[in-house]
Amino acid sequence: MTERTVDAPAIVSAYDWGALGHVVDVGGGDGTLLIALLNEYPALSGTVVDLPATAEVARKMFEAAGLSDRAKAVAGDFLSELPDGAEGYLLSSVLHEWGDDDACAILRNCARAAGEDGAVFVIEPDGAGGRGVPELTACAESAGLVVAAVHTAGTMAIVELAAR
Repeated sequence: MTERTVDAPAIVSAYDWGALGHVVDVGGGDGTLLIALLNEYPALSGTVVDLPATAEVARKMFEAAGLSDRAKAVAGDFLSELPDGAEGYLLSSVLHEWGDDDACAILRNCARAAGEDGAVFVIEPDGAGGRGVPELTACAESAGLVVAAVHTAGTMAIVELAAR
């Protein structure tokens, strides 16, 4: 089991995700977290962006879960371009796997896609790889984002970032 699977219930209950309308799970893997969110919030829709083979697995998972009408999977590279216009962009257990330059580039891409009205949610294990709130704050500022709130989700921290 991945950390994403283990902590999905805690992540789902730590924030009112349904208020967002549409979320993009950046590097969302097989869609496990998005499925949990959509099952809890019937008005929510979402998109997983991941590498082509993984996005195809997510698409099949959405179909098997009966969520194809509210969930889609898009093949893409989060170091380049992301679908824009969603109210929330989730980075769950993603940033700690990248060096500072790439992590900041990923945040910049999320900020650009989110625009002035969207939010970026960095969901990481507490103390993961030294990328805590201070490190995220500096990287977020370079992407035009500020820390709006920090939510606790079991062993995870959800850092909510918004446009300055």
